[in-house]
Amino acid sequence: MNRTRATDAWVAIRQAPWRFLFSAWPWRAVLYLAVSVVIAFVAVLLLAGTLLVAPLWGVLFARVERKRVSLLGFPRIGSAHMRLGWDRRTEWLAIRLGEPVTWRELGHLVVSIVLGLLALVTLLPLATAIATPLWALLGTSPGIKLSIFDVSWVATGTPDLVVLTLAALGAVLVLTYINTLFAVAQASLALALLSPRQEELEGQVARLMVSRKSLVRAFEGERRRIERDLHDGAQQQLVALSMSLGIASLELDALAQRGVEVDAARSVVGKAQDQAELALSSLRDTVRGIHPQVLLDHGLAAAIEELVGRLPVKVDLDIELDSRLPVALEASAYLSVSEALTNVVRHGRASVVTIIARRRGGDFTLSIVDDGIGGADPGGGSGLAGLRERAEMLGGSLTIASPSGGPTELRLRLPVAPAQES
Repeated sequence: MNRTRATDAWVAIRQAPWRFLFSAWPWRAVLYLAVSVVIAFVAVLLLAGTLLVAPLWGVLFARVERKRVSLLGFPRIGSAHMRLGWDRRTEWLAIRLGEPVTWRELGHLVVSIVLGLLALVTLLPLATAIATPLWALLGTSPGIKLSIFDVSWVATGTPDLVVLTLAALGAVLVLTYINTLFAVAQASLALALLSPRQEELEGQVARLMVSRKSLVRAFEGERRRIERDLHDGAQQQLVALSMSLGIASLELDALAQRGVEVDAARSVVGKAQDQAELALSSLRDTVRGIHPQVLLDHGLAAAIEELVGRLPVKVDLDIELDSRLPVALEASAYLSVSEALTNVVRHGRASVVTIIARRRGGDFTLSIVDDGIGGADPGGGSGLAGLRERAEMLGGSLTIASPSGGPTELRLRLPVAPAQES
């Protein structure tokens, strides 16, 4: 009969009590209890000298316990504490003292001291039961006495030694189960006290969402800076270069009128001017693709209309927005439209694209459908994967349905909270 592998000490006892004795679980339980004894004595010494900072010791020992339960096969316990960056180090103490989990950890430390002392009481008889027959076999004493649970045996000869050995073996077996069950009970109590509560998990999720939205805002600010630098820096320098090449061309014309041979120079300057104008055009397209000015000035509908006006594919627009969206949401929607239309032109072989955008209450939805050949794969290294991550960072979702043969539908949903209103 095949048995599944025991995932923890308690499961191992229930599945096969006798096989459990020859596994590693008893040794793990003994190690767990031995560490409990050490923790109890260290904690008593620390609390005796620094009782005023007892909650901080509770936090420290709880970190150890969250990992230590894995000795018995239990999953590591997640922390319910708020994650703090280095910039908030001065607030660390005040925040920790205000968290309910800190006081549960202090209570766990007090319980750990009591259970650690009890663990010592259970480990000493086990050590005695193992050591006594060994001493007798080695002949270290003519009379060996084994006393466990107020029951004593005295071995003075070979028959008594056999009885003593059998009694010690029985005691070891019983104490092995007792110690393991005690260790499992202690670890289970730690799970109950230290595991995050539902409201704490919800708080972590809420803080994560705020953090992700802050990242989006930071990315948006950085994107604007890059756009500004391109527009005011590189673009203006290319314009100045193009003008300088134009002036050089006029100078060459003047020299040609005086009879100077300038054909070779005129060819070089002409090529340089063409390359400068091409680079300027490419840079303008890049800046427009990053975040067109019309999106910032007039909103998503106007920006999409300008975008589709440059495409060789027929696009049917159906956009109804009762108000402007937040900047980050507008940027995400615009980039989704831009990426979808780029894929249509390059790979989709579509003749008609339909774009539907709605903003109703707390939700914005965008649907882009084309009648192309389909087969779009978000995991194939396209920009669609990045758009999906961006949507998720804003608390929304981006789904793509693109069966082979078409059609392809990209659907974006973004929540618009009242606090996000433009």
